[in-house]
Parts: sequence; C-alpha cells; structure tokens
Amino acid sequence: MKKQKVPIWKNELRAVFLCTALVLTPAAAAASQDSDALSLSERLAALESELSVLEEKTGIQIGELTDDNGAAAGAAAPVSDAGETDPQQFLEAAVDSFNQRRQKAAEYTSEELAGMNEADRVAYYYACVEAEDNFYNRYQNALFSDKNLQYYCHVYRTAMEQQKSACQQYQQDGDGEKFNENWYVGYYNRVVAITGLYDNYGAAFDGDTVETLRADIGLETTLKEELEANRSVDTDTVYSVQTMLNALGYSCGGADGLCGPATVRSVRHFQAMNKMTITGVIDRNLVSKLTEQAKR
Repeated sequence: MKKQKVPIWKNELRAVFLCTALVLTPAAAAASQDSDALSLSERLAALESELSVLEEKTGIQIGELTDDNGAAAGAAAPVSDAGETDPQQFLEAAVDSFNQRRQKAAEYTSEELAGMNEADRVAYYYACVEAEDNFYNRYQNALFSDKNLQYYCHVYRTAMEQQKSACQQYQQDGDGEKFNENWYVGYYNRVVAITGLYDNYGAAFDGDTVETLRADIGLETTLKEELEANRSVDTDTVYSVQTMLNALGYSCGGADGLCGPATVRSVRHFQAMNKMTITGVIDRNLVSKLTEQAKR
C-alpha cells in the first residue's frame, strides 16, 4: 500500500498529565468539576490558561505542555557538575535526533518523491526538519566550555532554522528555485555539524551516511585548500595562534607551530563564532582578534 503523503501543515496533539499533588487555582478547581463535559481541545485550552496564570503569579516560566511522545517540549538540557551542558548527553541527543529525522525521511522512496508535485515535496522536507524540533528546543541555550563543541551545536541548530525558514518562505511565495538555494545552505551547515561531531567527538552517527554526506558537499576539498593556504605562515605565528585558540577553548591539540586539520577547524570555528569572514586561514585579522580576546 502506498504511504499517505505528508500534509502541508502538521497538526500536533499534546497530551497533558496533571499530578494529583498539584495545587490548582480556584478557577482550575471549578473547571475540573465539569471537565468530563468538555472536549479535549477545550480542556487543553483551559489548562494552558491556568498555566499562564501560574506563570504570572510565580514569575516562573513553566513552559510548553508535553508533546504527543510524552517528552517535555523545550526541556532544559542536562547540566554537568561544572555548570555546563553535559557534552556526552548532548552527543547522544544529537544522534537520536538525527535518527528520528532519518526515520521520517524513510517514509517515502526516491521514486515516490520524484513523483510528488513541488508543494507536497516541500511539505515532506518540512516534516523531516520538524522531526528534530525537540532537540532544537532542548539545546537552544546550551553552554560548553569546549568552544568547538559550542560551534557544532550552534551550526546544527542554525541549519535547522535555515531549512525550516526555506520551507516557510516557499509556502508564502511558491518560489521553488529560491527554496532549493536556501534549503541547501541549511543542508551544508547540517553536514558540517554532523561530520564535525562524528570526526572529533565520536558521535555515533551511521558511518556510511556520514561519508555520503561528506562527499556530497565536498567538505574535504575545502579543507585541503585551507591547509595549503596556511603553509606559507611562519611557525611562530602558527604556534601563537594555536596557543591562543587552546586558551580560549577552541582546542586544536598541542601547540607545535604546524597547521594541521585540527588548527584549521578551530580557526574556522573561532571566525564563525566571532562573526568574521570564515576562511580557515591564519592572517593579521585573525591574530588581532585572537589577541584581543586572549587579553580579556
């Protein structure tokens, strides 16, 4: 049987579970007496209204209701004893999110996708990126002492924003060419994050899929060009850059004055996180910015 096509708009039904120990406001208590007479949507609306009242009174943002999987939407990321987001749990969550999206993407074969009209195909892409919403919300305020990991987290979430924005823009103007351009920007950034987490942190993504993604965007070719450009930089400057990168949390391994892949990646990450042009190349602008931050 042919699988049902993904609708343009995905409707989510959130299940709400209230603990019996919860102290209700008077309005909520009164409403609960007649709850059997209300529809599910009416009960959800009433509960959301009460949550808003509690937030105003306590000053505590209770957040969204649970989703249909029972997982708290936008739940806070786990925090380690050092006060930062737990790196290992982040890596595991990234892999789980990646796999959820792959599962969603597998609902259609390439032949079925080729037979879709453009609007339905974009809706399918939208549903795929939405499959990672819980991960996106959970790590929106992630904080790592390892700034390379911070970079990959930022890029992963930015990629989701770019792809979702591409779909939303298409729904407004129906411009398929613009959609393809914008979607691919997000695709490229997502692959950068996935391969970076896989290569440098041992994230357990499917290896064959990672290599396919890497080849698809020509990631290694770009890195080789940057390594070649840095060969003319003197060893003292490279050593100084490596020392400052390590001190600022952009770990590039031991400082030895030799610019290898780890140094190039850390340079790129530093440039990205400081809104510089991302070249991966050690130049005067980079040294100046690093020196400025190292003195703080």
